[in-house]
Amino acid sequence: MSAPIDADPAPWLAHDAESAAKPGASGESRWRRLLGSRARSVLIGAVVALAGVVGGVFYWTHGADIASKAVVVDLDVLVLHPLPEILTDLSDKGRPAYVKLAILVQIAERHLPELVANEDQIVDAVQTRLRQYQRSELMGQAGSERLRADVLSAVNRAIQPAVANDVLFRELLVN
Repeated sequence: MSAPIDADPAPWLAHDAESAAKPGASGESRWRRLLGSRARSVLIGAVVALAGVVGGVFYWTHGADIASKAVVVDLDVLVLHPLPEILTDLSDKGRPAYVKLAILVQIAERHLPELVANEDQIVDAVQTRLRQYQRSELMGQAGSERLRADVLSAVNRAIQPAVANDVLFRELLVN
């Protein structure tokens, strides 16, 4: 004898124990629920796969062109420009102390006219700052680096909006 069409051929696929006991209790056959669950999973998988394919096609047709465009960066040519020698006294108590300074400013070539035009202002600012130092503050690497930062700051304030890259000491004598 054959089983009726609505009979459940696989009760172990039921979602819960109650629906396994009552195959037609909810008014919907088990096959329809099972097919609906699988169909939803297949449909979601198909949508995700389709989105991946569409994204890949878009990347290879449009995205690859965007990524392959070259970016042109204008690199400035850096030059070293010497400032006039600076000889000034320090604020030491007791015996007089002097500092002699020869400076090279590393700057982009296109900003060189601003530096040359403001040389006198830069020298004055550096001399004013040097007079605030004591001899002991300029000794050693820490003193030299602190002085370098002060000189670079004075140069950059004078040539704004242009910017100097670095300051090099050709000569730094503390007497």
